[in-house]
Amino acid sequence: MGKFSDRGARVESISFAPGVPDTGDIEGATTAIDAVAEAVGLGNADYIAGLLLPVPVDARVHILRIAARLAVTIDSFNLGCTLLRCRVYADAQDDAHRLFDITWNAIGAKLEVVDTHSGALATIFGLLGDGAGHTFYFYFWVDAGNAVISLVELWEGIGTSATLANAHTWLRIDFVGQVTLISRVQRIGTGNPNIVAVQTGAPDLYSNYVQGTGDFFPIRITMVWNNDSIDGFGTVATDINCLFDLRMNLRSEG
Repeated sequence: MGKFSDRGARVESISFAPGVPDTGDIEGATTAIDAVAEAVGLGNADYIAGLLLPVPVDARVHILRIAARLAVTIDSFNLGCTLLRCRVYADAQDDAHRLFDITWNAIGAKLEVVDTHSGALATIFGLLGDGAGHTFYFYFWVDAGNAVISLVELWEGIGTSATLANAHTWLRIDFVGQVTLISRVQRIGTGNPNIVAVQTGAPDLYSNYVQGTGDFFPIRITMVWNNDSIDGFGTVATDINCLFDLRMNLRSEG
């Protein structure tokens, strides 16, 4: 954070670049899943991968929502298999740490998304937003025979999978004054991300609204800020739309 004086005004800057951490394809080839029950114990997970989501060092910036996206490709069901189950946990194999719990009944490319925040998956939200590295454990099993899978990938980011406006707050910045915000948003998927600056306590009152296209899109907004928040949403239900980086210049009087 930097500071300087401008004719009695105080000007500061906040920079923050969380990106959208990604495991990449942790399968790498193909695997036949033939277990008929979820394995017990972290060491018995089918896949294990670590991610770290950077967090802001300025205490006035509060992360309020973290989204995750899971991609799995099922190549075939064999020998009487009709279902593939999948559970993904963060750090521990229990209900509070379960990020995904999915059943698929057809082959093909599968995409699953979820938001974590103080009101949903709160334990996981607290973990992912603490600035430390965390380990994800992936468990697969079938009802019979085997299922062959060829891709397993996980993303996380400060943002949302929601496709409707309102109440999808990503960040709150505790500041009163004038703000110039320069940012990039990354969309993981195929839709159009939308970013909204929302007045405190009034989710239907937008100070600014920007819609973008493509994997990345830039934002530049200057506004009067009153402890306001940054919200967002997308247009495709299997996308996540996340804050990739952020630069804010904050101007207050005296």
